[in-house]
Amino acid sequence: KVLLATMKVLASSKSINGLAPDTVAYTTVIDAYARRGRAREAEEVLRDMLNAPGVEPDVLSFSSVMNAWSKSDTDDAPDH
Repeated sequence: KVLLATMKVLASSKSINGLAPDTVAYTTVIDAYARRGRAREAEEVLRDMLNAPGVEPDVLSFSSVMNAWSKSDTDDAPDH
């Protein structure tokens, strides 16, 4: 998540163009959280992605979050 935040800061800099996080960057972070079963973090990144201008989640973005919840051991995981 730090990588995404750094990319956003750098993208807002006028001296650097084209560094804004894209669908691939967001989905990579989501997938990393999913592989560790960290569903809340994966979903939070997906929500950030949905609010990011010019970025559209794809089927892999959503399925990675679903995968994270399937691996989660929290009591409320089936509700997500």
